[in-house]
Amino acid sequence: MSTLLIYYGMFLVGYVLHMMLQVDAVVRARNNAAASRFLVLKQNVFVLLSRLFISFITLVVLRAHPEYLGSILGFAGITTSSVDIATSTWIFSGAWGYMVDSVMTFIPILKNYVPQLNGTGSAGAQGKQEPAPKVFHP
Repeated sequence: MSTLLIYYGMFLVGYVLHMMLQVDAVVRARNNAAASRFLVLKQNVFVLLSRLFISFITLVVLRAHPEYLGSILGFAGITTSSVDIATSTWIFSGAWGYMVDSVMTFIPILKNYVPQLNGTGSAGAQGKQEPAPKVFHP
């Protein structure tokens, strides 16, 4: 049981580290109006949870069927050799958690269905309302 906790805990640590790097990149982008990392997290909570869910499902499948690793990476355009990778180690789990989000963006099927992080925070998202345009009626 403790081995499974370490395995999935390492996946979660890797995923959270990569996720925070993405949030940091969104906040630091020049064309972004989001003022803080917390605001970006708040705006993207469902996007991040859906990406985590898909990543977790792929990890569970790879743990049960390591022979699918080559196929999954092949969908992303990454060619693999005949090197065997033990998908049941915590090292693989942590590395998969860190890189699976990037791999998902290269898979044609998932590229269209996995939402991207929203980095276009606006004043309206921060609780401030833009005044409505005045309309002149004769």
